[in-house]
Amino acid sequence: MKSFRFVALAMLICVVMQMFAQETRGLTNEERKALEEQLDKLLYGEAVKAVNDTVFTLEAGSVTFKRGYTVNVSSSTNFITVDKGRAAVQTAFDVPVSGANGMGGVTVDGNVTNYSVTTDKRSGDTMVSMAVMGVGISATVRIRLFKSCNKATAEIMPDFNSNNLRLSGVLLPSDKSTVFKGRSL
Repeated sequence: MKSFRFVALAMLICVVMQMFAQETRGLTNEERKALEEQLDKLLYGEAVKAVNDTVFTLEAGSVTFKRGYTVNVSSSTNFITVDKGRAAVQTAFDVPVSGANGMGGVTVDGNVTNYSVTTDKRSGDTMVSMAVMGVGISATVRIRLFKSCNKATAEIMPDFNSNNLRLSGVLLPSDKSTVFKGRSL
C-alpha cells in the first residue's frame, strides 16, 4: 500500500513538473494593451445601449462632497439606478449609525423627467441629464460616461439646497449590476 502511494505521488509530481516545463507564451505589453482597449470598447458600447434604453446603474466607488472632500465607498451600496421612468439614489457610508436606509445613509426613489442623452462634441463623452422627483428627493442629476470605457461620474444637484454630491464609478446595464438597495424614504 505504501509503495502504491509513493508511485502515485511520484507520478503526480512528474505530471505537474511537465506542465510547468512546457513553454507557454505570455502576452506582450502591446497585446495586453490591445485586449484591454477592446474590452473597454465593448463595455462602453454596452453602457451606451443601457443609457439609451434607460435601464442602467451607476455603481459608485467614491463620493465627493460639496467642498471637495472625497470618500471611498462600497459600489454595491452607493449607486444611482434608472429603470425606465423610475430612479433610485442611494448613499451608504461605513459609519456606526444605521441611517435612514439601515445601512448608514439614505435611499430615495423618484420619477424621472426631462431625460436627455447627448454627446459632447469636443471630448466624445456621453452626457445624461435628468430630473428626479419623489418623496425625499428633488434634484437634477447629470451623468458623464467617459468615451471608450464604462467609467462615469454623476453629479447630484438638489433643487432646494446646495449640498451637491459627485459619485464616481462604473455604469452598467441594470441586469449586470450587483447593488443592494436599502430601505427607501
